Amino acid sequence: MAVIGFDSTVRECDLGRMVEIASGGMARVFSLPDFFLPESPGRPIVYKKIKAKYRPVPQYGLQSLVRLLSGIESNLKPSFERQLNWPVRVVLDDHDGAAGVILPLIPDEYFVSLRRSSGEIKRRPAEVQYLFTDSRYCARVGIPYPDESQRLDLCRSLSFAMVMLHKLDVVYGDLSARNILFRVLPKPAVLLVDCDAVRPKGGAAPLGAQPHSPDWEPPEAVKARARRDSTGYNIQNKETDRYKLGLAVLRILSPGRGCSTNTDPKVVKSVLPPRIYSLLEQSLSVNPSGRPEAQTWYKEFTS
Repeated sequence: MAVIGFDSTVRECDLGRMVEIASGGMARVFSLPDFFLPESPGRPIVYKKIKAKYRPVPQYGLQSLVRLLSGIESNLKPSFERQLNWPVRVVLDDHDGAAGVILPLIPDEYFVSLRRSSGEIKRRPAEVQYLFTDSRYCARVGIPYPDESQRLDLCRSLSFAMVMLHKLDVVYGDLSARNILFRVLPKPAVLLVDCDAVRPKGGAAPLGAQPHSPDWEPPEAVKARARRDSTGYNIQNKETDRYKLGLAVLRILSPGRGCSTNTDPKVVKSVLPPRIYSLLEQSLSVNPSGRPEAQTWYKEFTS
């Protein structure tokens, strides 16, 4: 088996066998049966290889994310790693360019087995978008349908993940229906993926501009788009993160028709405690400076 030291990089030629297990828009994902990390030899890992048309990628930005993990307080690190699928090494190609990153394998509990009308079963990441559907759809396709208490626990878990990022001065950016995974058992929790695209303080996002997913655009971005102001449209900061956190809370707590595009907190006013509803209104405000911090959300969910 190949073993590496604690450098933040490793060469692709040293990874051994690579078995493709998934492919997306920007990258392909490979399991690494012959490769392990010395600090966690029993933990399954994967190689997320950026497709050739999106390379070269500056390795400095990705290395800064890997090194950030080593600087986290030891008592917080287990929680951080449970809730963020964080890059642990940068993979270099033969020309010393960044070809991708090594990531922990996403645990099985963050997948669902979708039952199609043909009877075929497809294993898919448990994206939070499945929480926006109604109970009948979930029963038909075999997706867990969390109750109200479990949904509040999922919101608490998401707010804590954002607390950890913002405490490190990291902007997540594209918080959306596909980048948040959820589980119900053994207890409700979320996992943020695509963490190689986040932006640490003082730097740019390693993989380029952080997009706003459709239906997750903050009001300031919508206004910038109307002005045809691309610089304003592409802005990502803690305030836009806070808006999207509020939007995720709203949609997790209001499943059913129209949920995936809803931005009106009034649909959940009758079922939420006044203090949480007030936070929701503030989070979805057109005034970025008035949006509550993730820490405020977390304290409210745990009180």
